[in-house]
Amino acid sequence: MNTANHRLLRDINLSLVLQMIQEQAPISQRDLVQHTGLSPSTVFTLINQLHASELLRECGYATSSGGRRPKLLEMNPEGGYFISVDLGGTKISIGVLDLVMHLRQQWVYPTPSEGGEGVFQKLMEIISDTCQYCESQAWKILGIGICTSGIVDCLNGIVIEADNFGWHDFPLADRLKASLGFVPVIEHDTNAAAYAEFVYGAARGQSNVVYVSIGTGIGAGLILNGRLFTGSNDMAGEIGHITVHHDGPMCRCGKRGCLEAVASGPAIARAYVQRRGEQVGVDWVDGKTVIALAEQKDAISYEIVTDAGKMIGHTVGNLTNILNLDTIVIGGGVMAAGGVMFSAIKEGIQSVLLPRMRDTPHISKASYGPSAGLVGIGALSLARMFNAVSLSDVGGGHSGAWGSPAWQRQHGCHS
Repeated sequence: MNTANHRLLRDINLSLVLQMIQEQAPISQRDLVQHTGLSPSTVFTLINQLHASELLRECGYATSSGGRRPKLLEMNPEGGYFISVDLGGTKISIGVLDLVMHLRQQWVYPTPSEGGEGVFQKLMEIISDTCQYCESQAWKILGIGICTSGIVDCLNGIVIEADNFGWHDFPLADRLKASLGFVPVIEHDTNAAAYAEFVYGAARGQSNVVYVSIGTGIGAGLILNGRLFTGSNDMAGEIGHITVHHDGPMCRCGKRGCLEAVASGPAIARAYVQRRGEQVGVDWVDGKTVIALAEQKDAISYEIVTDAGKMIGHTVGNLTNILNLDTIVIGGGVMAAGGVMFSAIKEGIQSVLLPRMRDTPHISKASYGPSAGLVGIGALSLARMFNAVSLSDVGGGHSGAWGSPAWQRQHGCHS
């Protein structure tokens, strides 16, 4: 076997061992041999390399079946860190997560109102500031991920359309690489939140999941057969633009009666103002306000929120019939207020499910709130590391995905 093929095989085996430790920890070396199918000598060598790179640590002993008690292994939380950015229309959140995806630090900034180039420059500024903070803590950066609203070509790192930022066919990954010298992981914000729930949250251990985000818009992230599903051009999950009312209000997409136009946060607020007329001022009403009033049994609010929830439930239930999903997770900013909306969504789902499917899907609220996108894009950055890992990369010698040593020195990242 030539040197290149030997390295490729080693990196594949290393990725396999890393993933198994993440999923099964605490786990012994003996169990790693059994679960991966690799030879004991190969696993022993890889574990020693991972120890040397500080990605792995011992965490106690397993029960002995005769002889010495096997040592248990887990990911070392302080073995490396990921910078995650959640790029939203009104605010930009940035956080630092450790190797087991605990959010160690977080900052929130208003999104520049002028949009366009101003948003990009702000993004570069806060990433640089965060790298300097990591340097002050002697934290080694392994990857950087950005999740964003809008329509995103994740493979090429292009934001196809994000009206909130004034971006159209914006080459985000290439611009960041040219300015900062690294290639970040780019993903849609709803997909990132779905991945967080799948790996660490309410959908952990499931295979076929829909995460529904209800806020300014309505979207869905799909996990099918244990993998994030984005469709042929990264537009899977746009349930907010399914027509539910043919002569309904105009949607921002240009169609009438989309689910988003009748059941999102702004749509709920609009319906409340229309029903109450001059009795309320539109400036103080938003979707969360109306949902909070519904929780207090205000009759008009209760009816509006219940109707919206049932429409969302009907759409999600039909999607469940099509895909035979086992888990439905409901999240997003509007859902933070509580039970009336969630109950109406569940009722709507159950009313359209096929009889043999009514007991199948587990329906729950999201485990993560505003930090869902940060955790999800961090987890996706970690997954990229698993899929393209090399110990020289982790050690800071790689000039591509994780940032070159020169870039890390310039921008305050510890290598």
